[in-house]
Order: sequence, then C-alpha cells, then structure tokens
Amino acid sequence: MVWEATSFGEKELPDIANAVRELSKALNCPSPAAHKEMLRVVKFLLDTENLGIKVAPTVLVNDEWTIVAFSDSDFGGDKESRISVAGFVIYLTGVPISWRSK
Repeated sequence: MVWEATSFGEKELPDIANAVRELSKALNCPSPAAHKEMLRVVKFLLDTENLGIKVAPTVLVNDEWTIVAFSDSDFGGDKESRISVAGFVIYLTGVPISWRSK
C-alpha cells in the first residue's frame, strides 16, 4: 500500500506523500484511526484519478534534449523592508523540472 500510494499507476503523487509517510509509521501496529486515514487516502486516489497536469516533452524522434534555465533576483529592492527576492526555473525539453522562489 505504501509504495503503491506514492506512485499510483504512471502518476507520481507528491500531494499525498505526507499522509503516506504518517501511515507508514502505523504499519507494525495499525490503529482504527490509521485505518480511517488510509481509507481517506484511497478515496482521494479514486476521486482524483482523472485529474492532473499532463507533462509531455517537446522532443521529436531524433531531436536533442535541451536544458534551459532562467533566474532573477531583487536584492533588497523593497526600500522599507529591504527584503530580497530570488527565483529560478529549469526546463528539460520544455517541461519545468525544478523551480524555486524565495
């Protein structure tokens, strides 16, 4: 159940990772509360089976894969709070694979 819940079919499901982690703690001695939570996770999986974002690379048969990265920053741009903002996004063949904003 634990592995199957985090990769349901061909989909990766990071939105249930915390619930699965917590449920895995109860594998040795499951409680009624853990069983109820497991049923909630299964219901979520069944109810959201057809939802998601399709991520498909834009690579044809003999094309090369490309990596494109963008970044930007504003160090202390807000005159009152002096808060800095920075971020980046990395694309592999047109699909974002990593990003962060802080």
